[in-house]
This record gives sequence, C-alpha cells and structure tokens, in this order.
Amino acid sequence: MSESRKRPHNEPLTTSSASLLSDAAETLIRNFAEYENEEARIRLLDRLRKSPDGLKTMECARGRITIAMKKLGKDYFTGSIPSKFQDEYDNYELLLKHLISAFDRHSLEKQTNTNLSIYSPTLGRRSE
Repeated sequence: MSESRKRPHNEPLTTSSASLLSDAAETLIRNFAEYENEEARIRLLDRLRKSPDGLKTMECARGRITIAMKKLGKDYFTGSIPSKFQDEYDNYELLLKHLISAFDRHSLEKQTNTNLSIYSPTLGRRSE
C-alpha cells in the first residue's frame, strides 16, 4: 500500500502552482481596468480574496505592479510620464489602490471577525 504525502504549508509552491499563480496575477492586471465602475472592481477583488489562493494572487499582482510602475518611472520619468505610458501607469495605480484596500478589508475582517465584503448584508446597499 502506497502512502500519499501531503505538502506541508511551509513547503514552497511547485513550479506549476507558482506558474498558475503568476498567470492569474497577470490576468488580473490585464483585465482590471476593463471593469466598468468602482463597485464592479471592488466586487471582483472581494470574490478573489475570498477564493482559496486569492490573497496569494493579489500579493503576486501587487508585486508585479510595483515593479512595472518602478520600471515606467525609471525608464521614462523625466518630470512627467509620456502620454503614451500615462494610461498604463494610471491603470497600475488604480489597481494598486484597490489591492491595498482589499488587503485592509481582509485584515480588518480578521481583527473584528466580521464580513466586510461588498456582498455583506451588514454593509447595506446604496440606493441608486
């Protein structure tokens, strides 16, 4: 009888798992700006952070965005970013702002043991 070995939590991700995580982060970065409004973007990140590897994906995306923003700034920044790169920089900045907010909500949820998801009935819905 063969024994199956479970991967301990402190063991590093396999190459395929890391690759999937990286791909998910790239997809998030690429598609985030296409969401129409603030609420849709918050809902996306709420769903993502509640998913099994969501926080890891968001961390990976945050790291990639930070590197990309530094590269844009280092390569092109001479007082202001050229207009052809401004949209890309603005999209990175927007996603980074939303990721930081999602991490803050996650931390606050852990501290207070409440659900701060946009879906949460405790937050209520804005009347439109």
